[in-house]
Amino acid sequence: YNPEINANLFKFFMKDNDGIEKEIHYIGSKPQDFEMSESIVITGKLDDEVFVAEEMLLKCPSKYRAKRSL
Repeated sequence: YNPEINANLFKFFMKDNDGIEKEIHYIGSKPQDFEMSESIVITGKLDDEVFVAEEMLLKCPSKYRAKRSL
Protein backbone atom coordinates (compact mmCIF):
# COMPACT_ATOMS: atom_id res chain seq x y z
CA TYR A 1 0.00 0.00 0.00
CA ASN A 2 1.53 3.27 -1.09
CA PRO A 3 -0.85 6.20 -0.54
CA GLU A 4 1.63 8.68 -2.08
CA ILE A 5 1.33 6.90 -5.45
CA ASN A 6 -2.32 5.72 -5.33
CA ALA A 7 -4.36 5.88 -2.11
CA ASN A 8 -7.15 3.83 -3.70
CA LEU A 9 -5.10 0.75 -4.63
CA PHE A 10 -4.04 -1.87 -2.09
CA LYS A 11 -1.90 -4.77 -3.41
CA PHE A 12 -1.08 -7.98 -1.55
CA PHE A 13 -0.57 -11.72 -2.07
CA MET A 14 -3.09 -14.26 -0.85
CA LYS A 15 -3.07 -18.07 -0.69
CA ASP A 16 -6.37 -19.93 -1.06
CA ASN A 17 -7.48 -23.14 0.66
CA ASP A 18 -5.88 -25.18 -2.15
CA GLY A 19 -2.51 -23.51 -1.60
CA ILE A 20 -2.65 -21.42 -4.79
CA GLU A 21 -1.11 -17.97 -4.32
CA LYS A 22 -2.24 -14.95 -6.35
CA GLU A 23 -1.51 -11.26 -6.37
CA ILE A 24 -4.58 -9.29 -5.28
CA HIS A 25 -5.38 -5.70 -6.26
CA TYR A 26 -8.10 -4.18 -4.09
CA ILE A 27 -9.62 -0.95 -5.33
CA GLY A 28 -9.83 0.92 -2.05
CA SER A 29 -7.70 1.82 0.90
CA LYS A 30 -6.04 -0.76 3.12
CA PRO A 31 -8.62 -2.03 5.64
CA GLN A 32 -8.02 -1.32 9.30
CA ASP A 33 -6.62 -4.35 11.20
CA PHE A 34 -5.81 -6.14 7.92
CA GLU A 35 -2.74 -7.84 9.43
CA MET A 36 -4.76 -9.13 12.40
CA SER A 37 -7.34 -10.93 10.24
CA GLU A 38 -7.82 -14.66 10.70
CA SER A 39 -9.16 -15.05 7.17
CA ILE A 40 -10.24 -12.91 4.23
CA VAL A 41 -13.05 -13.41 1.72
CA ILE A 42 -12.80 -11.45 -1.52
CA THR A 43 -15.05 -11.16 -4.54
CA GLY A 44 -14.00 -9.86 -7.92
CA LYS A 45 -12.49 -11.20 -11.12
CA LEU A 46 -9.26 -12.70 -12.38
CA ASP A 47 -7.52 -10.41 -14.87
CA ASP A 48 -4.62 -12.38 -16.39
CA GLU A 49 -2.57 -13.44 -13.35
CA VAL A 50 -3.89 -10.75 -10.96
CA PHE A 51 -7.17 -11.04 -9.04
CA VAL A 52 -8.97 -7.67 -8.92
CA ALA A 53 -10.99 -7.60 -5.70
CA GLU A 54 -14.17 -5.53 -5.64
CA GLU A 55 -15.23 -6.44 -2.11
CA MET A 56 -13.31 -7.71 0.90
CA LEU A 57 -14.59 -9.20 4.15
CA LEU A 58 -12.15 -9.65 7.03
CA LYS A 59 -12.65 -12.18 9.78
CA CYS A 60 -10.90 -11.02 12.92
CA PRO A 61 -9.95 -13.30 15.80
CA SER A 62 -12.75 -13.70 18.29
CA LYS A 63 -12.30 -11.85 21.55
CA TYR A 64 -14.49 -14.53 23.14
CA ARG A 65 -12.13 -17.39 22.33
CA ALA A 66 -11.05 -19.24 25.46
CA LYS A 67 -7.46 -18.57 26.47
CA ARG A 68 -5.18 -21.53 27.06
CA SER A 69 -3.60 -21.81 30.47
CA LEU A 70 0.02 -22.85 30.83
